[in-house]
Amino acid sequence: MDGVGTGADVFLQCRLPPRHPRRQVPWALGRPASEVWAEIWVDIRPRIERVLSAGESTWDEALMLLLERSGYSDETFHTFSYSPLRDEDANVVGMLCVVSEDTERIISERRMTTLRDLGSDPSVVRTERQILDFAADQLAGNPYDLPFTLTYLFDDDGDARLAGVSGITPGHRAAPETLSGSGPSISLRATAVGDGLQVTVTDTGAWKTPRDSAGSHRGRGISLMRHLMEDSNIQSSGAGTTVHMYARIT
Repeated sequence: MDGVGTGADVFLQCRLPPRHPRRQVPWALGRPASEVWAEIWVDIRPRIERVLSAGESTWDEALMLLLERSGYSDETFHTFSYSPLRDEDANVVGMLCVVSEDTERIISERRMTTLRDLGSDPSVVRTERQILDFAADQLAGNPYDLPFTLTYLFDDDGDARLAGVSGITPGHRAAPETLSGSGPSISLRATAVGDGLQVTVTDTGAWKTPRDSAGSHRGRGISLMRHLMEDSNIQSSGAGTTVHMYARIT
């Protein structure tokens, strides 16, 4: 991305990667950077002003930026530099940005760290309570991927009791102390498949199709799921609903 302008009024001349979400948006060419990158302007403006006013280059490694793409704010990481462009009299007349995206690497490393920490307990013998507390502590260390977690253990009567939490208070409406083993239920199964994760969610309750009415939230979770996962398939019948999802994790 090249920037041409003075002060913070930078106009764009873009050379974007083939899969960049804004490559197919011609309106960006020649428009102010504050308009094209409105959602991250508060982050990049000080860097641009430093380049254009002081003629000093900037460098950021794996900076987190919340970009609007795929219809929602997406957590992204970029390594980039801003450098001044000068004319024959050494006056700053523009700015050059060289950038590479590190999102996939950073998120993969963060998730692998969580898995490593879960298996890092040096103790050989532990009580059930200690193991559950240890797991909750490790899961709480990654609030970006796991805002909250619930661990349930099944009793002999088939009911599930809440045994461990992170990021949420026990007894919260989203964290019931007991889940009945009878009646409608939701189950989740995750299996490693090649370089990805296959997740199957089964809901034996009554399936409710998404509403088309304006302002309805029903069905938005399905839309988000399809954006986040490489593949998803929904099968519904009178017995309930099964959702198959696949995501690449390497």
